Amino acid sequence: MRFNSSELKQMAAVSGGKNCTKEGVLSLKEKEGKLWNKTDVLTERWCRLVDNLFFYYKTKDLKSEPHGVLVLEGSHVRTVTNEYKGCAFILEFDGENKSTYFLARDQSDAQAWVEALENASYAKLKQRYELLMKRQSESRKEGDTVTENNAPSHATLELPLRETRSANDSTLPILEISFSCSDLDIPKAIDNKRLLHIGVWKSVPKLASQDSTMCHAFQTDLVRAATSLQFLKTLSFYRTHLLTPHTQLQFHLCQYKEYRSYVSIGAASCNVSDLFHRTNPLSLGVQSKDREIGRIHLNVIKETLSHQLTKASNEAQLSAAVIGSGHPNGRKLQSSVDSSYGDIGQNPNLKSLYCQAISRTYRFPSTLSEYVSVQEIMLETRLSFNIPELYIKLLIDQETRYIATLNSLAYTNERLQLTKKQHLEARQKLLEQYNEAIKGIVQHKQAHSFKTSVQKVDKCVEFAPTNLHLQRMRVRHADCIPASTADATDVLGSDSSGILDIVTFGAPAAQCLKFKQGGLLSLVNADKTKKDALSAVAVQDRERCEIQELPICLSEIHKEASTDIGTLETMLEAGREVQHVPVRTSMESVLSRLENNMDRILAILDNSALCQAINILFNPSSGTRSASSLVTAAHSLISVSQAGWDEMKLSLKRKVTEILRDCRSMLAAADDLLSLNQNAQAPPSFEDILGNVAELKKRLLNATDIAMQGQAVHTMQTPQESVELVYRRDLVFSQTISACICGVATKLLSSLHDSALLESFVQNGMLMEFESLLSTYKNELGMLEDFIVGMYDLQKVSFSCQRAPEQAGNNLDHLLPTLHGTRHRLSVKFHIDPVIFDVLPDSLKSGAEFKVVPTLFNVGINEEQTLADRIGDNSLQDSVNSLSLKTFEAYYKDTRKTSEHPEMLDRCMENLGSAVRSRKTKNVDILQYAAQACRLMNGVRFTSCKSAKDRTGMSVTLEQAQVLADHHGLAPESVNNVVALMRTEGTRLENTRKNVGVKKYAFTSIQLKTFPKRYRPPDGTYGKAEK
Repeated sequence: MRFNSSELKQMAAVSGGKNCTKEGVLSLKEKEGKLWNKTDVLTERWCRLVDNLFFYYKTKDLKSEPHGVLVLEGSHVRTVTNEYKGCAFILEFDGENKSTYFLARDQSDAQAWVEALENASYAKLKQRYELLMKRQSESRKEGDTVTENNAPSHATLELPLRETRSANDSTLPILEISFSCSDLDIPKAIDNKRLLHIGVWKSVPKLASQDSTMCHAFQTDLVRAATSLQFLKTLSFYRTHLLTPHTQLQFHLCQYKEYRSYVSIGAASCNVSDLFHRTNPLSLGVQSKDREIGRIHLNVIKETLSHQLTKASNEAQLSAAVIGSGHPNGRKLQSSVDSSYGDIGQNPNLKSLYCQAISRTYRFPSTLSEYVSVQEIMLETRLSFNIPELYIKLLIDQETRYIATLNSLAYTNERLQLTKKQHLEARQKLLEQYNEAIKGIVQHKQAHSFKTSVQKVDKCVEFAPTNLHLQRMRVRHADCIPASTADATDVLGSDSSGILDIVTFGAPAAQCLKFKQGGLLSLVNADKTKKDALSAVAVQDRERCEIQELPICLSEIHKEASTDIGTLETMLEAGREVQHVPVRTSMESVLSRLENNMDRILAILDNSALCQAINILFNPSSGTRSASSLVTAAHSLISVSQAGWDEMKLSLKRKVTEILRDCRSMLAAADDLLSLNQNAQAPPSFEDILGNVAELKKRLLNATDIAMQGQAVHTMQTPQESVELVYRRDLVFSQTISACICGVATKLLSSLHDSALLESFVQNGMLMEFESLLSTYKNELGMLEDFIVGMYDLQKVSFSCQRAPEQAGNNLDHLLPTLHGTRHRLSVKFHIDPVIFDVLPDSLKSGAEFKVVPTLFNVGINEEQTLADRIGDNSLQDSVNSLSLKTFEAYYKDTRKTSEHPEMLDRCMENLGSAVRSRKTKNVDILQYAAQACRLMNGVRFTSCKSAKDRTGMSVTLEQAQVLADHHGLAPESVNNVVALMRTEGTRLENTRKNVGVKKYAFTSIQLKTFPKRYRPPDGTYGKAEK
């Protein structure tokens, strides 16, 4: 930053305590001494906090010049609890190694300074402002919009207010109208170069009054002036619009003058009740000041309440039908599940995931039917902060248990003790960082349901994904419009219907930590090339993960096994006293659990890396010099009677087998006695079995202690990831798994009607195709590296379903997914509503787990990619595309037989392979073929760029139009017009407003010259987009 020093002095002096947030005495740790021998010394300073500027002085004199100043942006405070009785704290800056150590006079003064410093930044002030604005908005009455006392006639009109609806209601409109005009006799001043549209105004009842006022509700797309006009954008009313039969609608034919300025040249009006019970379009005369200048034709495209309206015999029944009960077809949740559950407002699980829906509707000509009706929906998800919160809590719990396990281990060797101390310090630092991270997530979650693009570098929400949304396109053909037709939920569907889902989110990356040394791929494999590093990440070292988690996993399983052994011992002792065999069912249950837990323990003890480390303990000559010094400490824990680790494991296994055999023989002998079997053998005695159980406890404890020591040896010998690297990887994975769960849940819950598809997910996994538009230049190259590692870490995640408890009321929190396990073995559980759970395949109902098959295709399209193509290195992009192609081909071989369109899939895979191998620059055909192949293999689609706002908007709109052309009869020559319409009037432009407050794509005309033509927005929709 650049500073005007004299102005800073004036700010510090003029304040004079009047505008100070806080001032007082603090001791700062500063460098003193000669250049070659500086030391840290605590120096007492007079400190003054003015807004987000922290001044400190040598004296208390207000007229003196400040000795220094700190700008409190991108900073956070970390308290030091183990020094100076809690009076010390450290001010750290995001992405930098610089920090300042402070010491207050007492603990209360330190706490006051910490609170003042944390709340001093602009980001905190803005967050509090947004929270208050949300509370103010919630306190207003629903439907309170900006209105005028009188409906406009021929005056200048304002743009309509875009309404954001809750996803708790159906995402299907209750009334949808298309518009056309004919016989227009417009003034000569308006020639065919002028743009026209229809603006719609809706009556809104006044509070405590019989009168109503008009509010601007909608406008169509802009078309060239002519005698006949056909508009593609349609008007949709939803339940939240609170329509009644008496609601008045006014339609104004408007001339576009300049941005946000329109002039009405004619108007018409009707009531909502006039639109129902019609077989032909409603035709209204367009009245100007002195004459009729043409006709407006209103065509009701979809009446989802039409079967109720048909039965309405009076005005009261008509009002009840229009207002409805919240479901688009007027029925409540039933005990059967059909394809209509693809609607987010009807499926309880989907309803629990999503909120804040924005939608647009269109009508396009189609070669398959008279027309095709398209609904474009963009939804925020509650998972944006819910999943990061759960994941950080899981990490906190994991680190807490790891620290407790390390503290419980006692070493007599100084080298082991030093290693233990170093690991404890590192884990304690991680734990403190996670505790700070979860505070920001919880605080932000109260006011927001998604993280905006301008918050990419906000330390408080760095674990949350950026701009996470579900983009859904629902397609309906003219021959399936009647309300009696069920909603299809196939991605491609039949020739008459379909749903396309795309999850959009900003590239998962550690924006706060920056990319000075590259991203995760470079940091994890610093000694390898990009290509080799990619292969190393793709084939993860699972044994290393297992041994890193060994203290936690082994202690948990050992506790469960010890409980089972104790229960068995109690049952046997009770049976010995009364000389009666324990109850079969109880004993069989205990034996089954014990056998399962012992199998898990033996699997952990068979870890090859652990065996090598323990071999060093038994054979000092086989180890390194440093490892040999550990033998003395280890032998103090090892029983002299044990010949070696392998023998110990075998004896443990034999003892478990012997106990299980004897117990089951005892039960069999009791059965023979009851059946009077003369050839029955004598059962084992209670004393023999109890002796074996006692020996098993001793051997199990001995083996566990040695395994813990072996893990410590392995830890000391193996280079460990730094705390910073572990934190960065957890941060990136948190963003990735949040988007992943959003996509998996939506795909799973939208495919309930297809049992074969759900079974294939269990057998083959669920394909995930991440489309990335990042360049391979400078910072975005580092983002891509983070993205790749986060994507491959999804291989360690498993998913399963379980029945959710029945719960009354509208609170659906009990249906949200939950996380279990550790960072190296994560399990996601979907809690399915009981009605839906009953229709799942038997495998999913029984708790079968399924995996995801992640892939990533990246093609940079911006001006930085042009530089990378000429002077940079594209090897990483080529490598990740080639590796993803191999994954695609393997999945294709496993699932081709069950594909609904095998020939189409064959051609698509062939085209994708050719495109990837061609090595062309900015070859966006790769993205097109990969997306098509993913849909044909029933995979989940993700689209990302830096912030999922501008380039992502171009990609999503292009894909939607391409799907309409490929599968729904949209004429190829109309694709460009449809893409332009969706980019001008669709939900993705609203996404830019939600993120930066301006409805413009953040492109410049110079930038767009380097973009492929298919990814360029229409004129007037891009420019400088600053909030």
